[in-house]
Amino acid sequence: MDKKTLAIITLLSLPISYVVRGVVLSTMWCWFLVPLGLTEIGKAHAIGIASLVSLIACSPPQCRDDRDNMEKIGAYFGIAFIVPFIVLLAGFIVKQFM
Repeated sequence: MDKKTLAIITLLSLPISYVVRGVVLSTMWCWFLVPLGLTEIGKAHAIGIASLVSLIACSPPQCRDDRDNMEKIGAYFGIAFIVPFIVLLAGFIVKQFM
């Protein structure tokens, strides 16, 4: 896979990953912060907050040059899509004890 295709895949999946993180943030906000008295936030606010936090707190992943493009894509998708769902699952489990 050439670099142009890799760049296109990354650019197309980036907005989707922000939406996924925003939905997870909104859901967990409702589970854990609304019962404490905070106002519920919508999906759009959650997407904005998640984007802002990732912009401020996260550094780009360090990629070894010896990995092929498919390994780089796999690592990106793992971080962008699988991690939010693992966090949501952990939050769901914790919520069951409340």
